[in-house]
Amino acid sequence: MSLISTVMRSSPRWLAIAAAVVAGVSVAGCSGANHDSVGGHLNPETVVVANGVESLMIEGGAPATSNLGIEVTPGSGFAVTGSRPGVATISRRSGGAGARHLTVRLSRTQVWQVIVRGGTTSTALDLSGLMLSQVHVTGGAERLTISLPAPRGRASLVAVSGGATTVAVDAPQGTAIQVAVGPGIARGVVVGADFVSNGAPRVFLVGSYAGAPDSYSVQLTAGASRLVVSEP
Repeated sequence: MSLISTVMRSSPRWLAIAAAVVAGVSVAGCSGANHDSVGGHLNPETVVVANGVESLMIEGGAPATSNLGIEVTPGSGFAVTGSRPGVATISRRSGGAGARHLTVRLSRTQVWQVIVRGGTTSTALDLSGLMLSQVHVTGGAERLTISLPAPRGRASLVAVSGGATTVAVDAPQGTAIQVAVGPGIARGVVVGADFVSNGAPRVFLVGSYAGAPDSYSVQLTAGASRLVVSEP
């Protein structure tokens, strides 16, 4: 079977990428041809979620009055600090060990790089309403879901590596995506096409990725028993 497989689609509603029993998850991506200038901002803001919780939700909708463009709930359990210019870290407050659920809302008027560290049972990153530079998820999760906004220009990378049982990545209608599968993915389905690992990395092209001016690239570099790329 060819190392590179191409999957064409005419009117997809969304793309779901699910990997079961993944050894680790890291997602990075660029949603702009020059993300440093998206929305008129010179540089993306970086938010780091430094501690594991039972469940984590990150979404848009932080009020204009929020500290550094970030709102956390519960505020009694977690603090937002500016560790250096352009970088904000979310960590537990002293005495906040009992907080098991964390919701983070980010300003929709800034460009974001999102970094998540620490294990969870469930991590949901609804980034569809944000201007996105990169995402890195390095902590484990039983379930990780990531909803991406429409890409703005040629995406440099959307990588997937880190600990999770199930990973699902959604991209909006018409998105061109390259999916690179590491040798640790045992088997899977890419838009109806079954594959079984032969011990070598594989690349699938969904839509018109090769010539698309706006696109994402997704890499699954860690082990998984099963990968599913589908258009429901």
